[in-house]
Amino acid sequence: MLHQTAQVRQQTLDYHRGARRSLRKMLDLLAAAKSVGGWVPSLWRFARRPRLHVYFDAAQTYMIRTVTDAGGVPGYFCHVMVRNDGHDVARKCRGRLTAVLQRDEDGRTAPAPGFVAPVVLKWAHELDWNWNPRDIEHDVRRRLDLCYALQSAPQQLRFFSHPVPSGVQTIFPPGLYTVRIRVDAQNAADVEGTFNIDFTHGWSQITITVA
Repeated sequence: MLHQTAQVRQQTLDYHRGARRSLRKMLDLLAAAKSVGGWVPSLWRFARRPRLHVYFDAAQTYMIRTVTDAGGVPGYFCHVMVRNDGHDVARKCRGRLTAVLQRDEDGRTAPAPGFVAPVVLKWAHELDWNWNPRDIEHDVRRRLDLCYALQSAPQQLRFFSHPVPSGVQTIFPPGLYTVRIRVDAQNAADVEGTFNIDFTHGWSQITITVA
């Protein structure tokens, strides 16, 4: 009788130990599932995040159009391109001209003395008064207005800026220049591009290359 009681007690203890082990395994599995459940959305968001790219495309860069505000004279306009390589929409994208460097024929550069602060650039094909940030969808290319010259003022290279910053030079004489552009967004990392501008062959012969 005592032997049977001991057996029953041992079986009961074994049962509870097994139940505790099963419970621990279940809790471990739940913790692992919770951990994975936390990682999966994060990885998904990371994979879909907007990724901006600033680049140059000669076929999309140059444009001649009539400038109404300048009395209807022709202007030669130059752009750089911005593309969103991510899947999610890049929100409130803004382009800025952050540096203007004068460049000699040997490629040496020096900061243009009059360009003392960054200026906001305008997205192309927007109304002249509309300098607001813009969303960029997946795999969509947008032109960013960079500079232009007017037939009526062929010796002036003009960088887009509005309103014209007080004390910041945005009109330059003929020459070679290197500029830096930064694009930021509400939900994407900042990106930069550096470009060379050749303004030595007349108002309608501006050329841009990647630096």
